[in-house]
Amino acid sequence: MTPAGAAPMRRLLKSALAAAAICLAGQGALALDDDALRELASRDDAGAFAAIGRLELGNGKFCTATLVTPQIVLTAGHCLYDVHTGARHDIADIVFQAGLRDGRPEAHRRARRAVVHPKYAYGETSLVDLAHDLALVELDHAVSPEVVVPLPFGQDPRMGGRIGVVSYQFDRSERPSLQEVCHVLNRQDGALITSCNVDFGASGAPILTFDDQARPALVSVVSAKAELGEQKVSIGTDLAQPFRVMRAELERGDGVFHKPAPKVLRMGAAEARSMGSAKFLKPGSGLSN
Repeated sequence: MTPAGAAPMRRLLKSALAAAAICLAGQGALALDDDALRELASRDDAGAFAAIGRLELGNGKFCTATLVTPQIVLTAGHCLYDVHTGARHDIADIVFQAGLRDGRPEAHRRARRAVVHPKYAYGETSLVDLAHDLALVELDHAVSPEVVVPLPFGQDPRMGGRIGVVSYQFDRSERPSLQEVCHVLNRQDGALITSCNVDFGASGAPILTFDDQARPALVSVVSAKAELGEQKVSIGTDLAQPFRVMRAELERGDGVFHKPAPKVLRMGAAEARSMGSAKFLKPGSGLSN
């Protein structure tokens, strides 16, 4: 069953995962020393990650999101859609709680408007689509940098490079959790395939690199989790160019979608119940219209 508080999570088409698996097999196995998840229980632990917060979507649903300017947060595009209807969540229901721990956020702001990347199509599941699974949410009031410093962007990580992820997950929803060391397995069709451990609720979570002083920088956003054979992986978005495109759309538009309504996916009850806030992608389980 879907965990309480989970938002939409799609499945990746068999062909896309199969292609990714072929690429990984051709490069040989990586010797990974991935860390386990650990909760950031204290303010000292969580201090460097205060820009990362829980994005409330209404009806108890949530994703993870990151403050990237004083008034803009970045998350996964699919987080803004209702999994059952394919309709957009009401902007009035969306709230960002930066640095939330045990019910106490560092900053609490309501959403004013939002844009999804124009190349993202809700319900489509190729790696190309996942690479554009991004949204910007403009807040009703800016967060002072004296309260929360926005997270900076970093350079694209290299193949095999060490990365980390901070997320709110369905079983750790009141505190952020950090996996400080996971790895880039591949980049394909713009999507980042990683060994990072994500679960329901982690959609929109920042994938991070760290400098020699352990300061984080944002390099991707969690779109989905998947399985390649016995290996659990997560799929991250492209970031640099897509962010510039969305920022330009936000600046020239009013945040209202003047696009055709997204195609609603017709799914059986069992499949619908399996949906969660980070999409679960599994080979051989394509979507039906």
